[in-house]
Amino acid sequence: MYGVASKDMVAWAQAYKSEIDPDVSGIHLRQASTFGLIAFFGLYGVVYLSRLTGVLDHYQERVWYLCMNITTKLIMLMLFGGIRSSRYHDLIVNMLVNTHFSFRRQVAVLDPEAAGNGDEGQDLYKQLIEH
Repeated sequence: MYGVASKDMVAWAQAYKSEIDPDVSGIHLRQASTFGLIAFFGLYGVVYLSRLTGVLDHYQERVWYLCMNITTKLIMLMLFGGIRSSRYHDLIVNMLVNTHFSFRRQVAVLDPEAAGNGDEGQDLYKQLIEH
């Protein structure tokens, strides 16, 4: 039954990827998260069956479940963070590419005499204008 459900999930993920707008960010990460969940649930099933057949004792089963819980949650957290950050990255890049302004540093007009006493004001003025 798990195999049939996994096959359906893989088919759903592939259909989702082919039908979604290509401008949506994180398409590959979304599909990877689905495949990762299928694999992780399969590993949970292997541990469960290993306990039923006597390959693992109760302590080893608990250790495996603990390690898999931590690993699964950390990996999914990183995937969801990647999906979210790729969305914002695409938004920022899209905003920068579609705006028309020059990337010049703008320096306020500075009166060298008002910036400091004599030579200090001249030095500050030169540093701001030359760099």
